[in-house]
Amino acid sequence: CSYFWFKNDSYQILNILILISIIFSSIIYSNDYIWPNDYEGEITTTFCEPRSRRFHAGIDIRTKGEIGSNIYAIDSGYIYRIKIEPYNYGKAIYLKLNDGNIILYSHLINFNKDIEKLVKNLRFKYDSSFFDHILNENELIKLNKGDIIGYAGDTGSLGGPHIHFEIRSKDNEPINPLIDYYDIHDTIPPLANSITFIPINKNSWINNIQDYQTFDLFKKNNNLYELIDTVNIKGKFGIAIETHDEINDLLIFDFGVYNIDLIIDDELIYSITFDKYNFIENPLIYTERDYALLQKNIKAHRLFNKKNILSFIKKDDSMNLNLNKKHHDFLINISDVQNNITQVKGVISTDSLKNKAIDFGEGNTDNINGEINIKYMDTGLIIEFIENTYTGLIPELKISFKDNQKYYKVYRKDKKTVASNIINPNGIDNISIIYNVGSKITFEKKIITINPKEEKEFILPNQITLKNINTESFYNDMLLSINEEKNLPISEDFQIITNPLTINPTNIPFKKKLKLEYKSDVNNRYAFYKYNKEKKIWTYIETTNKDNKISTKISSGGTFCILGESKQPNIYNIYPILGKTYKKDVVDNISFNIDDQISGINPYKIKIIINDKKIFYDYIKYRKLVTANLENLVLGENKIDISIYDNLNNVKNINGSFLIIE
Repeated sequence: CSYFWFKNDSYQILNILILISIIFSSIIYSNDYIWPNDYEGEITTTFCEPRSRRFHAGIDIRTKGEIGSNIYAIDSGYIYRIKIEPYNYGKAIYLKLNDGNIILYSHLINFNKDIEKLVKNLRFKYDSSFFDHILNENELIKLNKGDIIGYAGDTGSLGGPHIHFEIRSKDNEPINPLIDYYDIHDTIPPLANSITFIPINKNSWINNIQDYQTFDLFKKNNNLYELIDTVNIKGKFGIAIETHDEINDLLIFDFGVYNIDLIIDDELIYSITFDKYNFIENPLIYTERDYALLQKNIKAHRLFNKKNILSFIKKDDSMNLNLNKKHHDFLINISDVQNNITQVKGVISTDSLKNKAIDFGEGNTDNINGEINIKYMDTGLIIEFIENTYTGLIPELKISFKDNQKYYKVYRKDKKTVASNIINPNGIDNISIIYNVGSKITFEKKIITINPKEEKEFILPNQITLKNINTESFYNDMLLSINEEKNLPISEDFQIITNPLTINPTNIPFKKKLKLEYKSDVNNRYAFYKYNKEKKIWTYIETTNKDNKISTKISSGGTFCILGESKQPNIYNIYPILGKTYKKDVVDNISFNIDDQISGINPYKIKIIINDKKIFYDYIKYRKLVTANLENLVLGENKIDISIYDNLNNVKNINGSFLIIE
């Protein structure tokens, strides 16, 4: 624009005001993003909600089950990256805006015509249906605000159609889109379900028990919850709060909250604000979400952080907390992005006696029986003996170490459980529970322990090698233990290559993945499997087969073994139907469903050959669907060859033909 200056001062002032107005409006416009689709304000998840070993880096936007609805460029910029993968984001597009922010749209079913043309060329370039490509200067595709960037779908890892949407800074840090860029209609305060008190060390007691103690909260009104009973605490402790948010007109979904503040005696002790984070913080998610509670389906935020500080933790004095009075008031303020606030109130008492005995009445000592259970805490082990029938007795605990043995006191934790205090587990070899009634009754549990400070790899009893063991692999000081499993059911579909064993702890995740490795023959058809205790099934875990060795990486303990199987995967609902005749221009794509119930489909090894020509394809895991565009079909016979593989390299081949007529 050109601006002309006149001698008349009023004209000069007018031009200055116009220039200021244009500059100011352009600044406002740069952050005035439009909504990414036609369902403005409708979301299904919020920023930083927990995912497996990571935080949710954006928001999920509703498509109301539609596939193929429009997705828009929220502002002007250019496409600089395209990624297509069978899992995770599926079909994803990265838009760099003129203001420097990076926008990610994922789970698309298709891109716009210009992008699809480039995708077709890139598949030939990479000779693959899947790729991750950074566009060069000659490939950049410019988009204006409001242009269609693609169409919503259900590709990748998800449970139904939606748009995963991220705003990242120019430094590639995820930003909460609902703070500065979008406004959601929400007048409902967050909900608080339960509160858990957690002992921090061997001197910590919660209500005279050295273990997690979870309490339901009483809802006094929509903005206030109370812990009715006073909690007696001795020593250092942590708090975890189970909470979620609700949003007007979206009540079928549970959402993450935005801010949590822990206040004790009017002093701010801990504060979380989910405004942004860095991808390198993903492995630290279980310093913020309590993994042991998550396994019980309690989604709780830890309001203490022993070692690892996350960028969205705004204050942390939890380790310096000193309770020096008999009673302390605590207050937890929980808010969403619209500043709807919920409060949780309660009282902590330090005027408690350690380990008061609870009288459960007279027990039955006629048939003493039960099971030794090892419970892993952040700072050590708790040895429990769970009785089949309440005995009323307090047995002895003897622990044999590699070079000595020690006796420990136990207390009755509940009616059928006796337990030790938190014990340093270093070097434990055998655990004995001894009842002194007439002739002694002894229960034993043999365990194998691995100290990451001393051993970098370890050959397990079933000849699997555990690798990458080091102190950096864990959030806190950790001791691994191994025990064999002899009575777990294994389907007749499997060939048992190694016996099952359990790597403990199963309730505390690893910060970095450990590696399992096993020597194998070159043509093996077996892999690592993990036992799902709830479903009582063995599930395949991603296995690499290289140099006569199979290997996998594990992010937590569990029960593992190596199984083989030779059952072929399944192909069904093939279109065009083999042996059928179709008119010209009616058939423009091929589609079929694939499935494998035992090890799962390998989406990278799908092969489609039409008239001796390789065809690139899309794989939609959610629908078990493979689709591909067909070009240059011929009049007359068109030959089809399809091969699919499962994750153990079992293959299913289908071949045939169909006719095209005028």
